[in-house]
Amino acid sequence: MVHNITAKAKATWQKMSSDEQKAAAAPGVRELEEAREVRKLAKRNVPLSAFHDTKKMLEHIECQVIFFHHNVSYISFNIV
Repeated sequence: MVHNITAKAKATWQKMSSDEQKAAAAPGVRELEEAREVRKLAKRNVPLSAFHDTKKMLEHIECQVIFFHHNVSYISFNIV
């Protein structure tokens, strides 16, 4: 499925002129440049980032457990 999508996107991209490609990519390039600038200038608080990464991962795991619980008749899951 992903291969089909990328193949279609590639074909469309190759049919475009250089100016059309630049115009289509401009918003994404602008966003990437802004994100790079923010990352370059921002102070990084590693413990805080680790906390947020862990929090997001646990939220994701919780969502997956709820999903599986609703789709499987019985799941026993204990977190210590």
